[in-house]
Amino acid sequence: MKRSETQNYTELHRKTQNNAVGTEQMSEAVKAKNRSFVVEINQEWCKGCYICVDVCPVEGIFHIEEEVSDKGFRRVGAVNLERCTGCMLCELLCPDLAVFVKDI
Repeated sequence: MKRSETQNYTELHRKTQNNAVGTEQMSEAVKAKNRSFVVEINQEWCKGCYICVDVCPVEGIFHIEEEVSDKGFRRVGAVNLERCTGCMLCELLCPDLAVFVKDI
């Protein structure tokens, strides 16, 4: 999937999500329950489509690493995990099932 296709898909998904339940409303509802989440990425399954980076409503959780993997793409990393709202968009939209969001 090309980057522009991913962006179009992401925009469409965000519009759909925002019509159903606003991202901010969802984030507030989850945080109100004082829940914490951990994001894990299975690097063996990830093919570097970067959908998780594009769909995450919280800036700064996912990042594209500088180093190129053995497969020829830049891997995705997850940092600032305490900021995760648990919306699970990354997990639900990952075509490789490489992203896991766990409630801790």
